Amino acid sequence: GYSGVTDVSGGYTDWVEKGFPTN
Repeated sequence: GYSGVTDVSGGYTDWVEKGFPTN
């Protein structure tokens, strides 16, 4: 997925592989 984009919770978005923001 595309890790490296910070979300509101301070985690990393990984929409392609996870489907949800990950820390």
